[in-house]
Amino acid sequence: MFALIRVGLADHIYYVSFGQGKLAGYIIRCDTCGVALKVEPTRFTTTEKDPRTELETLIQRTFPRLREAYAQRLELEQRIKRTRSALSREQYKEFLMEPFALLNPAVEQRFTASTQMDKQSGIGCLGTILLGAGLFFGSLAFRGPTQDRILICAAILSGIGTIYTFVQLHLAPKRFFRAHVLPSLVKCLKPLEPTRQDLAECLERCKTLGLKIGQVAKLDEVWAPLERQIAGFNA
Repeated sequence: MFALIRVGLADHIYYVSFGQGKLAGYIIRCDTCGVALKVEPTRFTTTEKDPRTELETLIQRTFPRLREAYAQRLELEQRIKRTRSALSREQYKEFLMEPFALLNPAVEQRFTASTQMDKQSGIGCLGTILLGAGLFFGSLAFRGPTQDRILICAAILSGIGTIYTFVQLHLAPKRFFRAHVLPSLVKCLKPLEPTRQDLAECLERCKTLGLKIGQVAKLDEVWAPLERQIAGFNA
């Protein structure tokens, strides 16, 4: 299922916005993989607020012409489920590229916001501040050599904490890819049952097209979980 989300342009102070802002458009976000896509909300007859609604009921209420509008695509997907050989080589290549193209904007956005903190870098930053401040204010209770040793210790630990935080900031986008993009990528590729060579050619094509996901995704990193899922899928 997809969630329909309003996108607005609003004034903010340190990312705290004031109201909904001016309407900029709408997106739909998949509840399963988190992929967001632009959408024209007028194509839907209505929206459904109950997430427990059954699929067929949901289609009839929100988009009764769904199967008619996507008849060709749905027919192709049914052919894929039956046998991979039902597709031409060019069709197969295009289907393989689709997950990479869909997930690439999320990768581009996260790597652009490379200074955005995640859990690990946030813990490093907070820990450095608290530890440094604690030792500094604690040193005020002492005088002479003891105070000097505490301040030196605070400086050293703060330096180590700062280095740790920056290292974690550098690694954060890659962690995002592994945690949020890679599982969705593998799930999308599994029905297509690509070989390792197919995957290598697809990643190379992504690099040629300038897609960031082609630079971030490593062949073995994608192939290992995909191979396991394909083996389980065919068992």
